[in-house]
Amino acid sequence: MSTRSRTTAYLRTTAAAALAGAVLLTGCGVNGTAKADPVPASVCAGILPAEDVTSLLPRTQVSVREEQKPIAKYPLLRCEVTAGGVSFVGSAYLPNMAGPDLAQLAGSTSSLSSSLGSSGMTGPDDAWWIIDDCRLTLDGKDQNVPVLVRARIMGNPNTDHRDALGQMVVQLAKGVDKSAQCNSKQLGDPIPAPLPAPKPVPVTDAPICAVLDPRTLGPAAEGAQRARWTATETPIPTPTSAYAYIHTCDLYIDGIRAYSLTVAFGRAAPDAEVVGERPSLSQRLPVPPAATPQPTRGARDATAMPPGTVVASVTGVKVKPDGTKSMSAYRMSRHDSPALPAVALNVPVEQVFRSWVAALVQQQRADPPTPDAEWKFA
Repeated sequence: MSTRSRTTAYLRTTAAAALAGAVLLTGCGVNGTAKADPVPASVCAGILPAEDVTSLLPRTQVSVREEQKPIAKYPLLRCEVTAGGVSFVGSAYLPNMAGPDLAQLAGSTSSLSSSLGSSGMTGPDDAWWIIDDCRLTLDGKDQNVPVLVRARIMGNPNTDHRDALGQMVVQLAKGVDKSAQCNSKQLGDPIPAPLPAPKPVPVTDAPICAVLDPRTLGPAAEGAQRARWTATETPIPTPTSAYAYIHTCDLYIDGIRAYSLTVAFGRAAPDAEVVGERPSLSQRLPVPPAATPQPTRGARDATAMPPGTVVASVTGVKVKPDGTKSMSAYRMSRHDSPALPAVALNVPVEQVFRSWVAALVQQQRADPPTPDAEWKFA
């Protein structure tokens, strides 16, 4: 059994035990039903002030749904606050576990996101944090288990709540850590203010995102076509982004996000989505504002795959002098939508992906894939 398979099996087994704990909570009053006004003073297991959450939603009747709450040794959370068709969703689950919240980060983190410090990032409508060392007793043994915490706005893709969501996801992580008795260490670190979203840069003859040769895009970006393309790159992270970080170069055509070239580092790497895994992801992934414009002239319905589906993947591993390993998960995602111009589908995925990985390795910006690394293409 591969390392990934063993990790997946372990996490799924742990998740099943945690979900059993959540069922017991249902009998304690967490019944999963929406509550009409008045809204409680705090939501999401009492971690977030309701006023802070509702300030991000339309000013209309509010419903609160508390599905799971963290308790000792079970770091699970699921809450939803909805008003006017827009929802705030807070969650905490083990990475790679089965269930409706299985959403891998490389498919949803865009270049519009910026680092929150050691273990998280925040963007316009999706912030995440990984509790890297939640100490749980499993099978009579103390083990460190990662927990993925997320704070999202769903149903309103045209607003940027990066500052508020960044603060809330850290609050949720601290609340889950305390209730589940994780005793995580990195949550005590100062949290830097999120950087603003990057501005689109025209694709010229210069390397895209300082890495990719634009000629690898093929005929879709040759001659006059190249003027249709722009790119954005994740803002440079803080030096403390040690536990988990995702760097993305987004490619746009006619202002519509077409592809994302992503490399996940640290704790975000082992569970990064791979080619063919998207059908198992049962919850809609949040889409940044720039990815959901109105259909343009010449566009076609290209929704064969959900937005953000990974179409190329490979992982690099490097052994450090002290014997520890670092991991870099390279991913290329495509963002199909009715607005995506048909010419974008002609980009040679394998050519672009291999060129991008090689350039990152040459610049020593990520770990090189090993000779026996599995390259996957959709």
